[in-house]
Amino acid sequence: MIGFEITATSNVGFSRTRGAWTEGSLWLAKKALSKTAPKGTGMFTPDLIGGIEKQFDKLKDVLVNEVGGVENFFYLNLTGAVLGTMKFDPATPANIKVWKLLHHLSLNNTELGDQVMIYLCKCITDFDDHVTVKTAFGGLDTIPILNVDIEL
Repeated sequence: MIGFEITATSNVGFSRTRGAWTEGSLWLAKKALSKTAPKGTGMFTPDLIGGIEKQFDKLKDVLVNEVGGVENFFYLNLTGAVLGTMKFDPATPANIKVWKLLHHLSLNNTELGDQVMIYLCKCITDFDDHVTVKTAFGGLDTIPILNVDIEL
């Protein structure tokens, strides 16, 4: 995967757009350096790039687990590379929320890279915060729906 774009909208005034063309850059750099790493490249080695990849993986794991802590009732509609609808319910235990998200994503047979997962999870938790603020100030008179389009 070379790049992605995530566009999020909602029926309660939330929107985000995030894209990057770097998802495959580390993989390409690692492949290029593993075969012909020129002398004197110093810090640019396949091992260093592997370390960077591991840090993205750790960040992804942290943010996936944060999705389990969403506190509001809302629906998530996924379109684009990943299709489907999920319900987030505060009565559902955190580990079940995380399992349902990961299971739902796996049903689509589309592998999402670490950066895509990082931004998807961040979008979900930001939306949950947005709903919390709107609720606190009496601005919600409907069930919140987060629509996320993922283009790979």
